[in-house]
Amino acid sequence: MIVALLTDFGDSHYVGQMKGVILSNNDAASIVDITHSVPFHSVVSGAWRLLQSYKEFPAGTIFLAVVDPGVGTGRKALAVKSRNYFFVGPDNGLLFSAAKEDGIIESVSLDCEKIDKETGKRRISNTFHGRDIFARAAAIISRTGNILRVGKKNVGMIKLDVLPKKKSGLIVDIDSFGNVTTNILPPGKRKKIKFLIKQREIELKFVKTFADLERNELGALTGSAGTLEIVANQAPASQILKANIGMKLALR
Repeated sequence: MIVALLTDFGDSHYVGQMKGVILSNNDAASIVDITHSVPFHSVVSGAWRLLQSYKEFPAGTIFLAVVDPGVGTGRKALAVKSRNYFFVGPDNGLLFSAAKEDGIIESVSLDCEKIDKETGKRRISNTFHGRDIFARAAAIISRTGNILRVGKKNVGMIKLDVLPKKKSGLIVDIDSFGNVTTNILPPGKRKKIKFLIKQREIELKFVKTFADLERNELGALTGSAGTLEIVANQAPASQILKANIGMKLALR
């Protein structure tokens, strides 16, 4: 089975350690990196990137997602089975939208005793559950296809909803170019779009692509995810707007 990784670990050895744990417990696993450049601690961005990525993978893929500012606290750790996929990670909303869109079948709270029985006992770090809990759970699921081998049936999960909306939504991501991604669906044909952001109304040209704007000019377009993006031609729209991931906004 494929194990696809998404984290906010950046360019660090932590990713390699997780891969080593997976392969030590299932050397037949195929590991794919989605991204490790989720902005540090940004559960919203991680949830959006997972939502946009999971459906491009073959059925049966296990998504191991770790953006976990609550590591070492009482937050639950989850494995989720949806109609076509598996998701493993912290219960902080990171997994919810992707799993919901695919159709949640069941979820479990990860149980270290069950995991130890499958992989052998391991000391659990208070600060690296990605390696010590989630990676082992993903490896077991990749071998068995059964989330009940790694946990106990769970009732409910934290619901961070980044699924596309019609009028009101969030800034869900800012890419390396400074383009501001929202989860708001584009309206019908318009030449201009008005947004309400931080109690301020802004009116932008609604264009097809970046080059339809003057250099440094702000505008709006339909991005590759099919939702509205606020962009600038050859300039970082996020800096011009002073935008942050998680900010609320609405169409007017």
